[in-house]
Amino acid sequence: MRFGIGGGRSHTLEEVIYTAPPPEHVEDLTVRLLDYLKLNFQSINPLILAAILHIEFVDIHPFTDGNGRLARLLTLLMLGLTNYDFRGTLVPENYYIADRSAYYEAIRSAQGKKYDLKQFPDLTTWIDYFIGGIAYSALEVLESVTLIETPLATRFTKKMSSDSIQILSYVKQFGSITIETATELLPDLNRRTVQRRLKKLVDDGQLKIVGETKNSHYIWQPEP
Repeated sequence: MRFGIGGGRSHTLEEVIYTAPPPEHVEDLTVRLLDYLKLNFQSINPLILAAILHIEFVDIHPFTDGNGRLARLLTLLMLGLTNYDFRGTLVPENYYIADRSAYYEAIRSAQGKKYDLKQFPDLTTWIDYFIGGIAYSALEVLESVTLIETPLATRFTKKMSSDSIQILSYVKQFGSITIETATELLPDLNRRTVQRRLKKLVDDGQLKIVGETKNSHYIWQPEP
């Protein structure tokens, strides 16, 4: 049998959007991918090579769950090995969180309906999306580094944690953040801890909460 991947938890077998290769081919395809990476490690731009690693691993789909998360970790490993990870500060995950539908659409544009055992698909759209994510992540690093130097930030004298900087960088980029998005942004923290982080930023005058409890979100606190 092959693994069928649906567009959501409620999708039925008839609504499968992508069919992964048969399990008996997974080992050979994984070895083929590793050989390709090794052969082209010096000749292909590291960003393009990382994009190929990401999409091909997701397409091979070696596990029943967690393939996307592992692909993103492997991508970071590849970027680190080629010194393109900004010394470990690059976080492309934030780019995917910002617009999940765009991320999945970019993947599906390269996947097609099923895995082709004979050739690689056209990756032009995917690589364009992936490079855009790296550029966004690099700008986000710059935003974090310069955050304390902005005129608005001069009002805040308390030392900020890395969690707070991530939240503030996201809000400056996208205008607002919800508890759900903040929880995705900080996967090592549980929801209650994330709520405390957001509350502290509100109490410190860095963010402002808007809306009712169930539909509340946090925006950048305007200057008094």
